[in-house]
Amino acid sequence: MKIVLNGPIASQGTEILRRRFADADIAAVDHRGADDRTLQAFAGAEVLVSVDFDASLPPTPRLRLIHIPAAGLDAVDLAAVPDGCRVCNAFEHELGISEYVMAAMLHHVVDLAGRSSRFKAGSWADSPRVSAPFRPELAGKTVGSIGYGHIGRAIAGRAKACGMRVMALARTRRAIDPVPDWLGEPQDLPALLEASDFVVVACPLSEATRGMIGKAQLAQMKPDAVLINVARGPIVDEDALYEALAQRRIGGAVLDTWYRYPGPDDPNARPSRLPFHELDNVVMTPHCSGWTEGMMERRFAVIADNIERLQAGRPLLNQVHPPAG
Repeated sequence: MKIVLNGPIASQGTEILRRRFADADIAAVDHRGADDRTLQAFAGAEVLVSVDFDASLPPTPRLRLIHIPAAGLDAVDLAAVPDGCRVCNAFEHELGISEYVMAAMLHHVVDLAGRSSRFKAGSWADSPRVSAPFRPELAGKTVGSIGYGHIGRAIAGRAKACGMRVMALARTRRAIDPVPDWLGEPQDLPALLEASDFVVVACPLSEATRGMIGKAQLAQMKPDAVLINVARGPIVDEDALYEALAQRRIGGAVLDTWYRYPGPDDPNARPSRLPFHELDNVVMTPHCSGWTEGMMERRFAVIADNIERLQAGRPLLNQVHPPAG
């Protein structure tokens, strides 16, 4: 079987797949440098592991499976998928992302770095010995998750362990674990925003969710609430978010997903056309919340399982196109 890993993220799994498929023809390429080797690899590919797929990629006449080494499908043009080819995605990032969200919330209630910095500078201002003000606790706070899939549920489990109240929005009602303290549907977003101390964006980007958090929704948040985006930048309106933070209408934000990303022509692109980096109530990271030691091993174990299922004619895991029956 010919397996092609396209792009820098997919290529991280090359050795993992080679351990599982010693006899397979496995090639790591990058379609942005379409040399003869890349064109030949695509032409023979039966399995393509790639974050993105559209009609601009080299022809893949033998393709049977496109496996996204990620959860999001926003870079995949399903209309360009060859007839008879299936598309699957992979999760396994929820452990790391949920840890990131817990760290983000703890950052706002404990302020460990700030307290250390002040103490190193010689100040005892945070000590009870000088009657310092009390700091908040996570216990008793409310976290609201917009989306209750793999990520939302992983956050909920950890938040409940800290004594937090969990609110969540889900598009479909199904058996879920853990059960949140409050579960609503998309039209119930105002209730979640008004009650949450931390609002976590954890839903897929689609035409229905693009811009779903705008000026009106940000105004519904508590004035000291914190927005945490670990999903996709454009779910939150860029201008409205910047304005709310710059004018301190909300307490702050922790942003891991963005509106601009680096490319060959601008490898150090600013993540937004607006100067979020100048705001002192924003924590910014470069879309790395799920990039952990164990994530790639777990993801490529799923990809390898699906390749074996494809070879054996068995149903695939996480099939998103065509919809599994």
